Order: sequence, then C-alpha cells, then structure tokens
Amino acid sequence: MRCAKNIDIKDISSVIDQYDQIKGRLILRPLNYTDNKYALKHCIYRQVGDMALVLYLLLSDSSEFGLTTTKIQKEIAEKWEKSTEELMETALINTNIRSVPRMYNSPAESANPKYQTGAYMSVGAKSRLAAGMNSSIFTTYPSVNGAISFWYPGVQKKLAEMAGGDYYVAFTGIHEFHIHPVGSTTPREILERIKQMNRYMNKKEEILSRKVYRYQAETGELKELEL
Repeated sequence: MRCAKNIDIKDISSVIDQYDQIKGRLILRPLNYTDNKYALKHCIYRQVGDMALVLYLLLSDSSEFGLTTTKIQKEIAEKWEKSTEELMETALINTNIRSVPRMYNSPAESANPKYQTGAYMSVGAKSRLAAGMNSSIFTTYPSVNGAISFWYPGVQKKLAEMAGGDYYVAFTGIHEFHIHPVGSTTPREILERIKQMNRYMNKKEEILSRKVYRYQAETGELKELEL
C-alpha cells in the first residue's frame, strides 16, 4: 500500500495518449523471450535470440521500493503515432541516462559500490577484464536490469576493444552479463556456467538467457551459438 501511494496513476493515465508528456518515462527492460512470449503478445519489444528487449512505462522509482513499471501495450503505442524503432531508441536513451553502465571485477567490488566505481565507458577510462571464469561483471548503477546495458550505444564496440576482438557473451540473469574473449575458454564451459547460475536463480523471471552468444567485432553482429 505504501508503494502504491508513491504512484500517481491518475496523473499518468490522464496523459498516457500524449507522447510528449510520456516519452520521458519510457525505458527498456530485458526478459527471456521463451518464458514470456505469450505475455509479450500484445506488447512492444525487440527479440534478440532467446531474449526480448521490452518497452516499459516507468511508474515510480524509489530507494524503498525500487522500480515500478508496466509493459506498454500495442494499443497504447498506436495512439502515439511513432515507429517502433523511435520508441525503442527513446527508451534506450532514457534507460542509459537513468542506469549508467558499470563493470566490476569481483563480487566484493560490486557490493555497495560508489557511483564512479567501474565506469568503463567514461572518457579516458582504463579498464581491464578479469581473467578466467571469474570474469568481470557488467551491469548498471544501480545493479538493476543491468543486462540491458549491453545494448547501450558504444558498449559492444568498447567490449571488443577490451577483449581484443571477438568475444562470447553470457547473460547470467536480467541484472548482469559477462564476456570472455574468444580463445580464453570454450562456449560449452560458458554454457555450463549459465545453466548452473540459472538453476540457483532466486526467481525464474530473473533468468534472461539459456544460450551463449558470440559478438563478431568485424561485422558488429551478435550471434546465438547452437551447442
């Protein structure tokens, strides 16, 4: 009930059909497509392999209750008379501003970090990947829905620079992802790690992917691997 008091539904619903009034509240959240495909039937999203980047409306964001959001339905989006591409781009920019990308090289570093810690996308940042299977944690500040940061502008190319070329991507939940330079380990080892982490996920809805992906630096493509 206290959470509901923080949300002024009347104010939001009164302008829901006015894009200029609502566009600042659009954000993206990542979900597993396979587990949510029926729930997404009437929503706005972009599918990437077994994942979906979903368009949400931000209702509130508080330190006590965190993010409160709702999926944008197609019938609502049609009133705005904007293309899906424009809506997704606007939401991605908003999400980037609200939740900046961060990289932590250990669980200890990611526990209650300072705002400036791990700002690998900052100009002049000198960041290095952690070695081995205990790889760097890529997320956001704060560490909520941090896997979406993989699609922020410039992030994929920056990761290729850090990896020295192609790299594998393990989306180990909606809140984070890990990368491994090609040649540093095998896709099957990464897949086993993903399966292990998914088994111990507190909530099924926090599972983002059950696949391993490879980013090709030369083409800028992200490909799902069949293992």
